[in-house]
Amino acid sequence: MTDTPDAHPFSPCCKDLATALSFPAGRHFFIEDGKLKMDLGRAGVVHLPEHETQRRWDATTPQWPIMHAVTYGITRDQMMARHKSNHIQVAYAPDAARANLALATKAATFREMGLEVAICGIENGLL
Repeated sequence: MTDTPDAHPFSPCCKDLATALSFPAGRHFFIEDGKLKMDLGRAGVVHLPEHETQRRWDATTPQWPIMHAVTYGITRDQMMARHKSNHIQVAYAPDAARANLALATKAATFREMGLEVAICGIENGLL
């Protein structure tokens, strides 16, 4: 985990569940209808020009790592209408099969912890 914008752009911001849960409400999870919820899905990393990355860092909190992702089968506006946060949790995988396994494992883990988990988009091996 790193707190500097000089970090590799694909560094995870949360090294473990305790760290993820220590963030202020709305960072990775959200409360709706009195229930703690989480949205999960598959995405791919896209590379943007350096000036666009800097513009986005300047518009947010620059000490956090930044990654540009495009979700499969769900638009940014659709995701933001439900997700209520401009941050996402990321599980990195070297290929689609292992990404699907990471997604399924994460969904099962958080459901077992009592969260309501929604699987969003397509290309996730689950729907």
